Amino acid sequence: MNTFKPLVRQAAVLVGLVERPSGDHLILTRRSLALPDHAGQICFPGGVVDPQDSHHAATALREAQEEVGLDPQFVQVAHQLPSYMTGTGFEVTPVVARIDPAAQLVPCFAEVREIFEIPVATVLTSTAYRFFRHPHLGRQRLLWALPYGPYYIWGATAAILVRFRRVNRRQSGKYISPQDSLAMPSASSVSKTESS
Repeated sequence: MNTFKPLVRQAAVLVGLVERPSGDHLILTRRSLALPDHAGQICFPGGVVDPQDSHHAATALREAQEEVGLDPQFVQVAHQLPSYMTGTGFEVTPVVARIDPAAQLVPCFAEVREIFEIPVATVLTSTAYRFFRHPHLGRQRLLWALPYGPYYIWGATAAILVRFRRVNRRQSGKYISPQDSLAMPSASSVSKTESS
């Protein structure tokens, strides 16, 4: 019997909330096109847990400072979302935090091509999400996606946004229907969606 388990690497991302006149927004980045992995994809600031990091929040804050110049003194950590296991063997812990609107963000262009914001109101809208098939290691995986303006947010980042939405609705006492689930849809429902 094969009991081999692939090595799981720990990572953390900063799900940063910033208050704007139009309401709360989340900070996202587009990765540099020069990166060897996931070039040009949309993600939260974050990365792999280093041995010197005392907890996941420390990782998220360190990486956010490196990638977008976010000074930790402008950040108030609130809580963590359920972790997400990527198809590439990373267990990603999302760290939700409040960011002072006075914080100045500057991309590290070696890693980040662009910094942008998405309204939380959009993230909380169920009809904003899509799901699609994505080939991975010879198999078709079902992944969430959230199109927003010129941006196509998918994969781990979209899955974390789904978790953010679900936790937000639970905390606010809003009804969560059986269809509003973190479970991926069935292949038949994807076929119906793709054909519509």
